[in-house]
Amino acid sequence: MYKPADRADKRNLEFIELYNSNPWPEDIGGYQIAGDVQYTFPASTKIPALGSVVVAAVPADVQAVYSLTTNVFGPCSNSLKTSGTLRLHDEQGSVLLALEYDSAAPWPMGADGTGHSIVLARASYGEADARAWDRSDTTGGSPGRADTNTPSLLRNVVLNEVLARTDPPLVDSIELYNHGNSPVSLAGCTLSDRPDQDKFVIPAGVVIPARVRLLHRSGARVRTERSGRNDLFQEPRRHARPRRAALRSAGERRRPRAPPRRRELDPAAEPDARFSQRRAARQRRRVQRNHVSPDIGRR
Repeated sequence: MYKPADRADKRNLEFIELYNSNPWPEDIGGYQIAGDVQYTFPASTKIPALGSVVVAAVPADVQAVYSLTTNVFGPCSNSLKTSGTLRLHDEQGSVLLALEYDSAAPWPMGADGTGHSIVLARASYGEADARAWDRSDTTGGSPGRADTNTPSLLRNVVLNEVLARTDPPLVDSIELYNHGNSPVSLAGCTLSDRPDQDKFVIPAGVVIPARVRLLHRSGARVRTERSGRNDLFQEPRRHARPRRAALRSAGERRRPRAPPRRRELDPAAEPDARFSQRRAARQRRRVQRNHVSPDIGRR
């Protein structure tokens, strides 16, 4: 748990958990945790068979919150960072394990201040591989016990599309998709781009049916959309045509022509006659305004 969520009681829940996968106890007396934090285990410290020990920044806080009475050690010096290095040395100083973790992809970003920890979910990749790690199943993690997988229909709902930093008339939007076969109630769920702030709380009564997308637009109510083609993306309105600008400099007056609008035309279609006429009219006005004959300079 490298970045616990802020708590009203100000308890510090930063911790590191070591797990013994052997069917017999493991003596780790004199072992050291090094890197961004440092801690040396007391002599004769043992990890139970298929059990774990926890090294906490503030052992009393971890014991109180997680109801742990044994196998909690600490405090360790310094503090874990959002990205850093951890090593486990044996009593001879040899490196047994080394881990360089991060809060950015491909590491699980859901543990950065949300209250989740990172857990070794796919150990066969090896601890140094980001693919081996995942965020904890529950908020707060599971120090002192195995991380569980709690079944929930909400696991079938995914962020399907995000439209951000839009210009008018478009608005920011977030699309959710229920890829399961059962409807899912989203009442009380929140949407946010910050772990410490719920920017939108989905109201009561909002249910996303099976295999249906739900679109939330900034400043609008959440609504569910259907389509016989299973395509629920709304076509955005076209931007208004840009106004022409006048560029003026000393001794010169110029009215530059705005670039033509992009048009999706059939390559075999005829040119737009009106566009050609307007261009010719502008050329005539420019010649008349500057009192320049189009034949001057010709031979």
